[in-house]
Amino acid sequence: MSNFPQDDVALIVERKKATSTATATATATATATAASATATAASTATATTTATATAATTAIDGCGGSGNGVIDSLVEGAVQ
Repeated sequence: MSNFPQDDVALIVERKKATSTATATATATATATAASATATAASTATATTTATATAATTAIDGCGGSGNGVIDSLVEGAVQ
């Protein structure tokens, strides 16, 4: 058995608890930051995909019968 006084043992235990708490806090913070970054990237990808799909649809079909899409142009050309 060691010859540490009881106060030294208590101090060592408290330091280990503080280190464990700090490690757990740092791990939780890093995990939350990574999850947030992943969610932001997913949201950005979704917005980009939506914008691309909207632009493609508008280019093909025009804006609700505005006559400026490829389909509108083809129909107008066939009718004339």
